Amino acid sequence: MGRHHSARLTSVIGALAVAALLIASAVATFGSQAVAYQIDPAHTGFQSDGPTPPLVQRWSRPLGNSDSTISYPLIAEGKVFVLVDNGIDFGTNLYALDAATGATVWGPFQDKLHRFSFAGLAYDAGRVFVLNFDGFLRAFNASSGALIWETFLAGEYPDHRVLWEFTSPPTAMGGTVYVAGAGFGAEVLAISEQDGTLKWFTAVNGGQHSSPAVSASAVYVSFAGAASTALSPTTGQLLWQFRTASGGGGRTPVLFNNRLYVRDLVFRGHKVLDALTGTQIAAVDENAVGGDPPAPAFSDSMGYFADTANGLKARNPATLATLWTFNGDSPINTAPIVVNGYVYVASYNGTLYALNAQTGTSVWSTNLGASFLQPDENNAEMLTGFAAANGMLIVPAGNRLIAFQSAPPTGPMQLLLDTSASLSDQVVALDSLSLLGAPFPVVNVANLLNLSTDRNTRVTLFVANLQLLQNETSSSVVVNLIDSNNHSYDISAEDVRLVPNVALTQVIFRLPNNLAAGLCTVMVKAHGQTSNPGKMTIKL
Repeated sequence: MGRHHSARLTSVIGALAVAALLIASAVATFGSQAVAYQIDPAHTGFQSDGPTPPLVQRWSRPLGNSDSTISYPLIAEGKVFVLVDNGIDFGTNLYALDAATGATVWGPFQDKLHRFSFAGLAYDAGRVFVLNFDGFLRAFNASSGALIWETFLAGEYPDHRVLWEFTSPPTAMGGTVYVAGAGFGAEVLAISEQDGTLKWFTAVNGGQHSSPAVSASAVYVSFAGAASTALSPTTGQLLWQFRTASGGGGRTPVLFNNRLYVRDLVFRGHKVLDALTGTQIAAVDENAVGGDPPAPAFSDSMGYFADTANGLKARNPATLATLWTFNGDSPINTAPIVVNGYVYVASYNGTLYALNAQTGTSVWSTNLGASFLQPDENNAEMLTGFAAANGMLIVPAGNRLIAFQSAPPTGPMQLLLDTSASLSDQVVALDSLSLLGAPFPVVNVANLLNLSTDRNTRVTLFVANLQLLQNETSSSVVVNLIDSNNHSYDISAEDVRLVPNVALTQVIFRLPNNLAAGLCTVMVKAHGQTSNPGKMTIKL
């Protein structure tokens, strides 16, 4: 069976397939990301690079105290970033955790001085941005946790509006952090990611609980009564206005397929606006008696709308017609996210569900032993939510942060081979920095992409039926090399992760110093198995 499976794998690997793997490998090396509330700056709740049910727990980490709430997570640079409040006391703590193990990479950065427990975070271009209730916006180096700058956004602006409360998570994109603030009047603010200076400010009606949805052409916010505003991302100029807010409050809008989806706090229900003009296209559940719906999620031709009273509904994004409905063991309390063809939601009773995105059929569930409360978009409290990236689903449950991955594959490990090459059993291998194939030098002093003092070449292999287990580190995977002098080397892998949208895992390892030039036999060892052998060429 193993030989037949290997033949099936290698038969599809030709020059074009290897080129495609070059691109996939680059994506896997740097990783997919979740950079804002509901995953992306548009708040769509969509991620293509996530786990496939059934899922298994990879790690679980308690944070804070028994009364603490954990924010929506961010995922970037192989790390998970979260804010944790202090329970009944004000203040928050920023953590960076290793996405593979849940171990603390840096932090916590403690912010005990601000009022209330709200704080929000966003990521862009190597920096994590954190905004607290009082208006302190801070930029941290995502790798080290070093504070790069901080700025205070509260106070009076030249248009005589005075800001003193910030309850909307920030959104960062393209060198700018976008923030909404309220007080005596309200503003949308644009702040430089580089140094924290104010780029522009524009008065709006509302200012509370609306994380800006951002695209290359507009910044959108939505407040009481679905009063929504579109602004130029570069100048803050008003592009259009839908209604005028009356009273406080707001809800994060979602931008999908040139439509803006907003929730109406006055007349209830959802409205769909043309993102270019602000014209209303459709509405649903107006004046309906029900719960306070969280942000919807979108993928392809479907939208997913949760409501504590009416369950989760899949709708046509254009007309809002219902396509299917799912009800769990208790009210669906979380904002949905849609990942790799599956919708993830959780119930008040603590059950996490994975649903087929096309049919609504539950394909997997587990109870996490903690009630899932609604995302709090009414008070100055921590905003919760899910995130997914790099083949993982990250879920806050009570004061625990839990990481899930796909259940380990069955069948023998198979090293990917390139049968289109002239060398029999040539392994598909890439320089992990340049993405060039063999022959590989052991030491590459000319590689300008390697900024480290260690100049040894790192090689990427591709393996089927390999996945790290719970709390397992990359070093548990071993690459065995037998060089042209018949010397054998066992080398611990430096990085092991799933390749997005491909049933393969990439394994990155360092070529050892004394490896002889010529043909080298390669095998991968993990979980008591040894893969099929392949060959690659080493040069001087």
